[in-house]
Amino acid sequence: MNNRTKGIIVFMLLGTIVVLGIYFGTTWLDGIKRTKSSDSGGATHTVHWAGDSYAGYAFIKSTEMRKRLARKGIVLDFIDDGAAYADRLKKLNDGEYDFIVLPISSYMEHGYKYKYPGVITAAISESRGADAILVFKDFPFTKINDLNDSEIKIVVTPDSPSEDLVNLTITNFDLDELQGRQDWMIEASGSEAVYKQAKADQNDPAKSKRLYPMWEPDISNAIDNLGMKKIWGSDNFRNYIVDVFVFSRKYVNNKEEEVREIMRTYFEVVDYYMARKEEMFDELRSVTGAKRTMVPSFMDNIKWYNLQENAHLMFGIQGVMSAGSYTDEGLVKTIYAWNDVNRLMKKDIKVENPYEILNKTFIEGLVSTAVAPIGTKSDNVKDFEALSKDQWEKLQESGTMRVENITFQSGICRLDDNGEVTVDNVAQKLIHNYPNYRVLVAGHTGYGDTEANLKLSQERADIVRQQLIAVYNIDEDRILAKGFGAERPPKRKMKNQNEPIV
Repeated sequence: MNNRTKGIIVFMLLGTIVVLGIYFGTTWLDGIKRTKSSDSGGATHTVHWAGDSYAGYAFIKSTEMRKRLARKGIVLDFIDDGAAYADRLKKLNDGEYDFIVLPISSYMEHGYKYKYPGVITAAISESRGADAILVFKDFPFTKINDLNDSEIKIVVTPDSPSEDLVNLTITNFDLDELQGRQDWMIEASGSEAVYKQAKADQNDPAKSKRLYPMWEPDISNAIDNLGMKKIWGSDNFRNYIVDVFVFSRKYVNNKEEEVREIMRTYFEVVDYYMARKEEMFDELRSVTGAKRTMVPSFMDNIKWYNLQENAHLMFGIQGVMSAGSYTDEGLVKTIYAWNDVNRLMKKDIKVENPYEILNKTFIEGLVSTAVAPIGTKSDNVKDFEALSKDQWEKLQESGTMRVENITFQSGICRLDDNGEVTVDNVAQKLIHNYPNYRVLVAGHTGYGDTEANLKLSQERADIVRQQLIAVYNIDEDRILAKGFGAERPPKRKMKNQNEPIV
C-alpha cells in the first residue's frame, strides 16, 4: 500500500468521524432545543422495568404515573414477562432492567443465584385474597385438611405467589402427603395459563382432583366464566405475599436522584387514586382488561401501601409519626417468615441478613419531607363478638394447624420452657394470619381415669388459652379451650410425631 493510498484511507476515516460527529452533535443539540422549547423537565431518560399482569402493579403502569414522570424527563419502558421470575432476575443482574417488581419470596428464590443484585426500596402491595386456590364446584371440600391427599394435582405457576399460597397452606396445616415432594405440581407459565388449563379441564371427570391457584383478575374470570369456587386464599395470611420494588444496585449507586423521583412520583400516584375511587376503578379496569363487575373484588383483595405505611409498617422508621402510631419492620419479618417456610419445604434458600437486601433511605428521605405525616395503625386486629356454647358448637371446622407438642412441667398445669416457645409460635401465626377465624384450643391426655383425664386436659387447654390472651393480647372471644381427655386423640404421624392441637 503506497503513501497516497494510506492518505486516502486516513482521509476517509477522518471524513467518517467528522460526518458522525456532525450527525450525533446535531442530534444532541436538537435534544437540547426540544427540551428548552417544551414542558419537559429536562433531557429524557428511559428507565427499563419488568413485571407482569398482576393487578397490584396497576398504579405503576397507570397513565397518571407515566404522565407525571414524563414531565420530569423520565420515560418508563415496561416489559410484561408473564411470570418469568427467573428470567426477570437474570436480566436485572445483567443490567437489562433498572428495576423490577415481584413478591419478596420470588426475589429470595431467584435472587439467591446472583447474590441479590438489587435492593428492596418499598413495598407495593399485599395480596389479601388476590391470590386464591380454586376448584370446580363438585370438588369434595369441607376443610383445609381435606387437601392432604396424595392423588391431588395442582396446576400452578412455579415460584409465584400462587405456589407461595400452596406452600404456606401445606406447612401451616401439615399436609404431609404433599410436603417434601413436587410430583403434585403441574407447571403453568402464569395465572392466565392456569385459567386456560382450568377451562380445558372443566368437563373432564379424570381431572376432578385438581386445584387451580390463580391471581387477579383471573380469579374473578374463573368464578364468573367457569363457575369455579374459591376454597382458600391469601386473605388468610398476613405479611407473606408482599410485592416490592427491587432496584438494581448499580442503578441505585449511579442514579440515586432518579430512583428518588420514581419513588416520590409513585407514592403521589397512590395517594391520587386512593382519593379518587372512580378514577381508580377505571384505571384498574383499563390496565387489567377486567369486566366492570370484577374490579370491585380485586380492589378489596389488594392492600396497597402508601408512603406513610411503608415508613411505619414496612421499614419501622420512627420519629416522623404522630403520637400513638404503630411501627413495625414488616419487610424484615416477611423475609424471616419465608426463611422458615423454605426450610419446611426443604428448599436450600435463606437470607441470613435481611438488611443486606433492603434500602430504606429513599423512604426515610421522602417521609421526612412529606406534608403532615399521619399515624398508622395495624389493620390485623378484628373485634370478635362473644359466642354462647351452642354457637361455638355450630361453627364448622376449617382446618387443623400444624403444631409441635405443647409440653408442661411435670405434675402441674404450667408450661415448661419448650411449651412456652411452642405457644409463642402459635401466637405469631394467629396474630398475623387467619384474621377472620376463631380458634379451638383442644387439650388431650393419654388413657386412664376418664374423669381425671378430662379435668387435666381442660386445665391444660385453659392454660394455653390464657397464655394467648394475657401475653399476646389475642381477643378472648376468639378462643375457646376444651379438654377431650383421651376421647379424641390427635392423629399421630410416623414421620414426625407432631400433634395438632388447635
